Amino acid sequence: MSDRNKSRGVRRGSHRIVEGEAEAWKEKLTQATRASGPKKRGKRVRLVCGDTSMYNGLDGFIAIIRYTLRYDPYDGSVYVFRDSPGSMLKYIEWDGQSFLQGKRRAQSGTYPWPPGEPGGVMEISEKEFEYLLSRSIVPFKEKK
Repeated sequence: MSDRNKSRGVRRGSHRIVEGEAEAWKEKLTQATRASGPKKRGKRVRLVCGDTSMYNGLDGFIAIIRYTLRYDPYDGSVYVFRDSPGSMLKYIEWDGQSFLQGKRRAQSGTYPWPPGEPGGVMEISEKEFEYLLSRSIVPFKEKK
């Protein structure tokens, strides 16, 4: 453990989600959102079902939103994409002046993703999205 973490009393890896199945992950996400307090009205967060090539640039993601999903990319929603191995998320958002783009890569394991046909969209709350980004995913290993 580094000296930086010792001084704060933080255990290494204590902020990780250790869940194996998507249903359990979704339930844990919902419980954490309820425990965090009353909901405030926020922006829409849309998870794009299916796998997306991360070689796409910003224009490629905007084209997917506009022509495949049939949504307006300038509506202020956050659109979240996952790669085929499931270890990386990319998200974009229009803030009124320009697009914000972010990327999150899991150290190990994969991000559970909602089932659905490619090109489908599932909405989650902004709090759930913040919770997802603030944690790292660790693979669930069965004991032998």
